[in-house]
Amino acid sequence: MLKLKCKDNEEFINYFFGNNCDHEVIYKNMVNSIELAYHAKEDIAHFAEITFVYGDTINLDAQRDDWLENLTCALRYYESNEQYEKCRKIVKLIDKISM
Repeated sequence: MLKLKCKDNEEFINYFFGNNCDHEVIYKNMVNSIELAYHAKEDIAHFAEITFVYGDTINLDAQRDDWLENLTCALRYYESNEQYEKCRKIVKLIDKISM
């Protein structure tokens, strides 16, 4: 799970959706979190915990029903960047989850 400390909502939004967001870190974490949850027979994959300097914390999670959609997004990202080893890993995970 990715753990971040942000000063405010703007920093949080920029990290995940801004022009300079690190898609590699985000998708790698997403795939690893889903894989861990799958092997642990969990129904929720915990992607990230964001703590703000003013004390609030939010968790980014995905229910099992959303895993295939999340993995498909990650697969598209890795295909577009020609990272085919990661694509194979994701396809295998999709196959396992789909059974």
